[in-house]
Amino acid sequence: MALPTDNLLALFRSIVDIESVSHHERELADAIETTLRGCAHLEIIRDGDAVMARTDLGRGERVIIAGHLDTVPVDGNLPSTTTGTGDQIIVHGRGTCDMKGGIAVMVWLAQRLAAPNRDITWVFYDCEEIEATANGLGRLTAHHPDWFTGIRQNGVIFGLEFDHPQGAKYVMRHLYEGGVWAIFSTLDPRVLQYKPGILLKPEVAEELLDRTEVAIGRAARELGVVR
Repeated sequence: MALPTDNLLALFRSIVDIESVSHHERELADAIETTLRGCAHLEIIRDGDAVMARTDLGRGERVIIAGHLDTVPVDGNLPSTTTGTGDQIIVHGRGTCDMKGGIAVMVWLAQRLAAPNRDITWVFYDCEEIEATANGLGRLTAHHPDWFTGIRQNGVIFGLEFDHPQGAKYVMRHLYEGGVWAIFSTLDPRVLQYKPGILLKPEVAEELLDRTEVAIGRAARELGVVR
């Protein structure tokens, strides 16, 4: 089954409505593979429940864009629903934020970017939401190392470790409220990670640090910790 690709909202909802809890991504992977195999500018590889596609235009640089297909278990939140109208429509359903919205944009762009100024590799992988040993990205790099040769991350990862055993969870929530994406480590919820771009203007970096300080202060007050 090919996905609808003439309307981004319809594409997004179609992807959300295909249930893909970890270890059950096959139907979604099938739909993405079928959709992208119709693109003459893409080379496609299928590996288990993961799909990779790339341009091969001989550009001097290559960008890899990766996203996971799986979600945490469904909890009465499929099929998707919407609220709002026009450009204020909000889609509700399992995986809308993590990360089927991103998957929809990846499919949308992969189909349309036939002549980018850099070659692009699109990676749709399985089993990100569970133990690291099952993560499909590791399997892909092992099975197809030529697809990942010479990759360098254009960004940095900040890691903060808190004394409180659940500290990162609280700070993460307050950072979200302040407009900063962050995530706690499932292996150690004391540890918070966030990844801004490496090329930050000084004023943006200062704002990011200021919002982090505010979030830590709010989390400390919530936990009754004196700072």
